Amino acid sequence: MKRFFVLLILCAMLSCLLVGGAVAQAENALNDSIHDIDCSLEVYQEGKDIVAVASIDNNPGIIDLYLRVEYDVNALELTAREFYKTLSALGPVDNFEEGSYEYPYRVIYVGSSQNETGEGDLFSLRFKLKEGAKNGNHEIKLVVRQVGYFPGNNVSQPVEYVQKYGEPVTYEDRDAALTGGVVATEMIVVSKNGKVTKIISPADKKRSGNELMIGLIVGGVMIFVGAIAIAYIVYRKKQESVKQ
Repeated sequence: MKRFFVLLILCAMLSCLLVGGAVAQAENALNDSIHDIDCSLEVYQEGKDIVAVASIDNNPGIIDLYLRVEYDVNALELTAREFYKTLSALGPVDNFEEGSYEYPYRVIYVGSSQNETGEGDLFSLRFKLKEGAKNGNHEIKLVVRQVGYFPGNNVSQPVEYVQKYGEPVTYEDRDAALTGGVVATEMIVVSKNGKVTKIISPADKKRSGNELMIGLIVGGVMIFVGAIAIAYIVYRKKQESVKQ
């Protein structure tokens, strides 16, 4: 009986380790998405505004770049944007006009005769929470739609495109630009009673869910082991009373 009890505890500990390892592996797989360039979107609150800053890092050199920012148009209103100097040689062009912008926000960088390796902030967008916006989660996504470059930085070669982002498009090809691409960053603006309460990422939300799941599993295992321990103690006492 004693050996069985020890074996049960060891199995419970092993189960907890396996669950924790599986969750960690899933999170690592989520974070290990490898792109040829590293684009990201930082979203934070500034007063009543929601600011989203797009940036590029680990840039080996590109000749053009097409980005798309999708957001919950029922709850968020895009009110302003600002370009920074990073990749300014590629002459960014977007579909924003104050008061008459189109959803989603789209910007294309193109126009240099050589690969541009600039890194840093690309542009910032300002949103406001619409009046009457429903309580809940409102997504903001940065999608990489197109990446082109001169292979080997040799302009005599034709431009090559990273096909996993989608077929090459032009700024005028609006329909094609609305689909395809890879989601580089996804953030969630949480609102309640007309106010932004917090800004999180799906990874944070998933991590909270995983932590709850692990807590429930560990708690269940501990209760099970405790019940077995109590049963074992009662059994031993009965055995001792019988011997007496």
